[in-house]
Amino acid sequence: MRMSVVAPLLLAANLIAASSAPAQDIPSEITELRRRVALIRADLANITAAAAYATDIFTRDPAARFLFSATRSPAMASEFFWHTGASPETRDADDPAARGVVIYPVAAWESSGLTVAMLLDRWQSAGRPVIVVGSSADKPAFSTLRWLISNGAPDGSRANAAINGVANLIATWTLYVEFVASATRHHWRPGIYVSILTPDADDSNYRVHFRVPEGPAPVAPIAAEELGTQYLNRIDSLLTLAAHPQHRAIVQRAADSLRTLRVAGHRLFVAGCADYLHSYVLTDTSASPFKPWNAYDGVAPDALQARGARVNDGVLWFGYTGYDCPHLQPSQPFQDAGMRVVVVSDHLANRLPPNVMVAVPLDWQ
Repeated sequence: MRMSVVAPLLLAANLIAASSAPAQDIPSEITELRRRVALIRADLANITAAAAYATDIFTRDPAARFLFSATRSPAMASEFFWHTGASPETRDADDPAARGVVIYPVAAWESSGLTVAMLLDRWQSAGRPVIVVGSSADKPAFSTLRWLISNGAPDGSRANAAINGVANLIATWTLYVEFVASATRHHWRPGIYVSILTPDADDSNYRVHFRVPEGPAPVAPIAAEELGTQYLNRIDSLLTLAAHPQHRAIVQRAADSLRTLRVAGHRLFVAGCADYLHSYVLTDTSASPFKPWNAYDGVAPDALQARGARVNDGVLWFGYTGYDCPHLQPSQPFQDAGMRVVVVSDHLANRLPPNVMVAVPLDWQ
């Protein structure tokens, strides 16, 4: 179970921008995401209505679940299939036998309009309603689309696709927490995966189900928009942290160290512990100086070298509860391979290996 990846994606955007440009004021990505969060917040009534619609389906059909396409939206699927705070028994929309509500994120209508039309027809013809998360601007006229959760994009172009991915993630989590609240108002409690940092987390997560059996006490109802507001407030606080001058100075120092390596002819790689980040950076590379790789494939020196890594190449590494993550320990393999590392994580140790150039602390748990 790993962290929600909004904060690491913000840092990735900042570092990619900073490693290619001189020192700057508040990055435009942060300013734009503040605007997106405000627009998602303004759409809370619609998000709550969509959540209530899904809850009604789940209440009437015990076999219905949230569905994400592992082929069409692998990053979002990985975020919900096995993730702290997410729903047990989430299923693959590509499985024709799966019943439930499809959540489908759209990065850009410019490149996805025809695909979405095809998928809407396929899924809804099979009796599976779809909630699309994407831009309300430039959206094609789909006669069969009932629910659209806006990501606040100014238009449907591919130029906004990268930041739309982050905004889609924020909007989808807002929808999900509003579903949790809606379920309590329907008098049942949804199961939720807990963090690996919670005692006996694995035992709890392997036993929990989509719908928690009724207990002796009635379920306390949670008001509409309460959880969505709390979540968006937390995202705003992360954006405030990302914009703080002291934090930006550390990010700039990290970017300078990576730029120095690149100018010297070394390659830059990026990886991390977060499921969404693994899938997202593998596709969001058109303007990035970093070569991504899925660290779950291995961080041993031979695996790095197979991807073209050499001594003194740089790694931008996103950890979880420290440099080494609960299920993945890269610090010694990176040192053994002679990689120069910028590590970004919460709970960073005071003393880090000598090959760590800069450590960027993040304030979340």
